[in-house]
Amino acid sequence: MAERDSRQSGMRPTERARKTQTGAALSTGVLGAALFVGGAPVAMAATTSPITSGPFSLLPRTQAPTGVNQAAIACFGTGKQITETLSPASITADGTSTSTATATVSEPGTGPPPILCKGQQVAFSSSDSKETVSATTDHGDGTYTAIITSSKTVGQATITAQLTVVNPTPPPVTTFMDATATLTQTAGPAAKITLVVSPSSIPANGTSTSNGTVTVTDANNNAVVGNTVTFSSSDPAEKFSAVTGHPDGTYTVTITSSTTPETATITATDTSVRPNLTATAPLTQTAIAVPVPATGSSVGQPATVGVGMMALGIGLLARARRLRSRRRLGPSIEE
Repeated sequence: MAERDSRQSGMRPTERARKTQTGAALSTGVLGAALFVGGAPVAMAATTSPITSGPFSLLPRTQAPTGVNQAAIACFGTGKQITETLSPASITADGTSTSTATATVSEPGTGPPPILCKGQQVAFSSSDSKETVSATTDHGDGTYTAIITSSKTVGQATITAQLTVVNPTPPPVTTFMDATATLTQTAGPAAKITLVVSPSSIPANGTSTSNGTVTVTDANNNAVVGNTVTFSSSDPAEKFSAVTGHPDGTYTVTITSSTTPETATITATDTSVRPNLTATAPLTQTAIAVPVPATGSSVGQPATVGVGMMALGIGLLARARRLRSRRRLGPSIEE
């Protein structure tokens, strides 16, 4: 110790000053890197991991090899990525059903597992303006959630999670990164059915047909597809084809008449819900007109007219013969 002090005392004052300044500058540089990252003050803990420079945070990386107990950090700069999921991905279009949108913000190329970023600006939105999107919750672990409440419209909506990224390098530049997921809204259970029979009147000849059409909707008038619909008639002799379901929530059948003139009641039943839903409509079967000759009608008159004409002709011919005979015999012959 005495020897080192002796050596230092033997150094010239200017040499000792330069060495002291160099050490102070090195300490200041390390401290500055520790305290200022991208223009924002942060704390640095002792670590043996190397500090990464560039667009990522200069904070120490603290992660377990398997991702268990992985810590999220406050990331700075533009080197981030965002992903999004929905749970569930399909909900009922009833105005009350909900789905949770979850966005995860991380720094790519730092895993596995990747470094998760907390304290970010993430906002959610929907392409369906009638859906309700809650405020974003930052869970402090690199994930951000919002609750999506359905509208009353069947279809698909695009849910967007938008990350606002500010590059602190002067001059500051704000950019946005988006992640999207598709939310499907389906019809609720059947709540109403209607039945239309067209035409509503057909001949009772056993061959004429009419079409029955049922429309099934939910409580919000959305078309319900894929249900089981059956048809029946108060006239057991009428016949029904197989039922055909359509993508617009309608179900059709062909009804063939019986031979009984009457007004039958057609009933449609949706058996997919409890209690079953029913609708009815009338179908009139009219009698077939059969022509019956009336007294004094023209039926049979051609023969009568022919006989009369023949008798008249014979009478005229006989009279003509008598006239000729009288001329030959003279006036003494009476007519």
